[in-house]
Amino acid sequence: MEKLLYSIALNNNVLSVCVIVLLQNNVTADYAAYKTKNTNIILLYESQKLNLSVARNILVKYVRDEGILANYVMFPDDDSSFDSYFFRNFSRIIVGNSLINVFCTGTRNIYQAAFRKKIKEGQTSDFKLAMSVNMVLTYQTFMEVGYFDENMGVGALYGAGEDGDYFIRACQSSGTPFKIVYDLWNFHPASKDKYKLMSLRTLIKRYRSYGEGVIYLCYKHKLYSQAMLCIFSGIVGAFVALLSLNFKLLVARANGTYCRLSLFLHLCFSRKCI
Repeated sequence: MEKLLYSIALNNNVLSVCVIVLLQNNVTADYAAYKTKNTNIILLYESQKLNLSVARNILVKYVRDEGILANYVMFPDDDSSFDSYFFRNFSRIIVGNSLINVFCTGTRNIYQAAFRKKIKEGQTSDFKLAMSVNMVLTYQTFMEVGYFDENMGVGALYGAGEDGDYFIRACQSSGTPFKIVYDLWNFHPASKDKYKLMSLRTLIKRYRSYGEGVIYLCYKHKLYSQAMLCIFSGIVGAFVALLSLNFKLLVARANGTYCRLSLFLHLCFSRKCI
């Protein structure tokens, strides 16, 4: 968190920025050193640890209840960071709802492979391009979309998909696609080696939560072909792991694929209302 705030305080000499932080589980901190004439920091406190979407919704509700006004809203992760180029060029580059680029921290390596498509606009079907860290929303869209789906996100019933769901609802609310912005970026730690460090149990849980989150998202928005593509990609991923003799990844991906298919069939045949 301190690295994020330091990157903003150090590099922002242009924009008027308000950073609202929710400290959970009785954690306290003093971030006064990172306040500047351009950057205000507001701290909120919660006595328990909350799932990601519930925590975000507390922040969303605070903005709405307190009548905080802005031109744009973002949801950076606590391990995100920014450079001076972002703040110097934001007003010149950003016009309307946008998805900006994300680089791995300290590099110019693209964080998300899906961002290599070089498309100009993101429709609802392009939800995989959307991450909390790269969504830039107009204040009007932010107010219209409202809250994150608390069934989705880390710690929720379905452990992923909340960002894609928010993106789809933002597209529907504004009635226009998001602009895909390649020449403005922030940073996020690389994830390419994280699976190597996980135990088999943790890896299985990660693939299951991610896969089920995407399936729930697709079912909720009637993107059935995308759900089938998600299931098929799990099969392909398991086969690739088999060919590379990575048996830990094979087990995790195979189990994840089974969970995706099982949930999709359950939702379809039970005709669950969402």
